[in-house]
Amino acid sequence: MNSIKTKIAMIGMYGGYYRGDYNPGCIMICLKTRYELKKRIENCEIDIFAIDVKTKSKEIVKEHKDGLDINFFPAGEGIALLESVLSQYDALVIGGDVIWSEDYEKDGKIFFLDSASFLATKKPVVLFNCVHRFESVKTKEHLFHNIEQRSKYIAVRTEFFKNELHKIGIDKVKAIPDPVLDLELKKVEKKANRKPLIGISVSLKLCDPLIAILKNTDLSQFDICFYAYSRQYDNHVTVMKMRSVFGDKFSYVVEYKDPVETFEMIAGFDISVSDTYHGTISAIIQNVPFVCINTEPLISSRITYLLKPFGLERQIVSAYPEAGENDAETGNRCFQEFNQLINNPPRVDSEDLRDVKKIIQQHFDDMADVIKESTGQLANVSVIG
Repeated sequence: MNSIKTKIAMIGMYGGYYRGDYNPGCIMICLKTRYELKKRIENCEIDIFAIDVKTKSKEIVKEHKDGLDINFFPAGEGIALLESVLSQYDALVIGGDVIWSEDYEKDGKIFFLDSASFLATKKPVVLFNCVHRFESVKTKEHLFHNIEQRSKYIAVRTEFFKNELHKIGIDKVKAIPDPVLDLELKKVEKKANRKPLIGISVSLKLCDPLIAILKNTDLSQFDICFYAYSRQYDNHVTVMKMRSVFGDKFSYVVEYKDPVETFEMIAGFDISVSDTYHGTISAIIQNVPFVCINTEPLISSRITYLLKPFGLERQIVSAYPEAGENDAETGNRCFQEFNQLINNPPRVDSEDLRDVKKIIQQHFDDMADVIKESTGQLANVSVIG
């Protein structure tokens, strides 16, 4: 048995944007990453640090959630934490989620390693775990060159973002499918329903357009349940608004569930309708047919690259306006797309999912090798070309 203890700090949005958010996808990324690293690195100790953008305190707050001990740190204290406590670890695994968003350039500088003193060091080794950004990287070259200079491993969520980084000279980067696609959950036995049960969760901004679609769609052959997926998207407000419009015609789950319970609830649906990235992933990995409502430009959308390996990137409801479309035309197109898909929803082929899982497993192999090499447990490795 290896006698060397390897201390790893996982740093990210593991509680969502703030303590108490508990976005299900963020928690699942944390659970998956921690599990895979522990499986590969003997005698490792992993501590979890999650940003909190709302707190006024300067102190770290510890919470236990879904088997995870999470250290929530104030956004403004991230760099001080990086230069002190975190510098004592053997490895920093940062991400994965939208940690490179423009918002974090000011309030989450830790995610950009935006510290001259830290950039001048060689230890701890730094790895980025399937991270993402919506905004352009143009004019921000210095941030990403600093990241590349100080990191040993960088993985992002989409080929599009990888190519955008290549355009500004960032070459040491891989595009990896979201790790949650390889998450193993306990099998949930579906209840015997009189009619197929559709579970629907959308953000508040899509509430009115979806109401218009549902009012004009024949749903008599289905039972419908609206549920609150994430606090981040004000889903409970959407559920209450749907209840005020449709009354006892449908059922409603207003209260937020534990993140793991939320994924298990999705497993109980016959069809999942969601506008969230990880809400769709939850359906995919639990073999639930789904209708995905995309809200991002198709050329760069996370949903596009999520579904592309399965050949399903066009089988979506695209709420993002196409070139030259007015609101009425977008609404009419979405109505047609929804009606087509709700009666024949896509499902991911198990063989295609198995191929994606292999890529994710190799990703964690590579990350573990980088960490072990940095602590002298492995000969020199090269995982990014």
